[in-house]
Amino acid sequence: PDQYRRLIAYVEKSFQRDATGQFNWLPGHSYADHDAFYEANSRYSILNTCNTWTNRGLKECGQKASFWTPFDKGILYQYGR
Repeated sequence: PDQYRRLIAYVEKSFQRDATGQFNWLPGHSYADHDAFYEANSRYSILNTCNTWTNRGLKECGQKASFWTPFDKGILYQYGR
């Protein structure tokens, strides 16, 4: 339970909120009709990819993680694919 709460807190801190405390949804930005994009507190770059964000989240909640992983291989290695 504590690891889960720490992971949820990490994810929630990643997103910007509006004046009412809701996450800033980006309408019109999605891959399909079953997903959504939200405004983040950081910027995507070659040094800050979705994989590095995921890896930091795993570290935050005490799970196995890589030192640094711009690609998925470092994370997948930790979990035996």
